[in-house]
Amino acid sequence: MKSLFNCKTIKNVFLRVDASPYELEITYLDDQSKHWIYRKNVCDIANKDYHKDRITFAYKTIKSALLNNEPFVEIEL
Repeated sequence: MKSLFNCKTIKNVFLRVDASPYELEITYLDDQSKHWIYRKNVCDIANKDYHKDRITFAYKTIKSALLNNEPFVEIEL
């Protein structure tokens, strides 16, 4: 799944990979109650590190775009 985000409206990005399910959460400036969450349950998956690396890479991509003031970022999960 590919997702395109407008970096100008992102307020916070959270990465939770210390326990299953792994989560990537994005909250927005315009409405605190609206957020986007990608959640992957890895309890029954053999290759947990692969999924942890993918979600961590997506987090780093968004973080880099925010720090570099890029208007949009596309991630694939």
